[in-house]
Amino acid sequence: MEGLNERVQELAKRLGAHGPIQPAKISGLIQEFFGSDVNCYPGGVPAACRSVAIFVSLRGREYVEGRRGHLDFRRALERLVQHMQGHCPVGTGLALLVADELDRDALDEWLHNLQEIRNSGRQVVVYLLQGRGNDAIPFTF
Repeated sequence: MEGLNERVQELAKRLGAHGPIQPAKISGLIQEFFGSDVNCYPGGVPAACRSVAIFVSLRGREYVEGRRGHLDFRRALERLVQHMQGHCPVGTGLALLVADELDRDALDEWLHNLQEIRNSGRQVVVYLLQGRGNDAIPFTF
């Protein structure tokens, strides 16, 4: 996807720009920067598989007020694997996970699945947010 890093950077700035964000508003922000042809999580099971799926995991106080509806890193990874290997095993070529904290144990638990997704020719990219409204750093695993 052209301009991927720039779009993720803009999304990162907006996620933290105005204080805590409600989960229902995340998909609107994603669509603002990536268009409507993406699957967004948090959100429901997609009606159609899109070429891009974006998963947002926010837990820090600067992003969320309470935890209701937000995905923690473990749950976001689980949803990513379910989407890429279950709901949309062919239609989605790129999965992005944008998170404000990393759960290394969860990553280790799902690493085999993530490698299988990559081995099938599809991409998985994890971005870690560095402070509210700052950079989203690509994380290599």
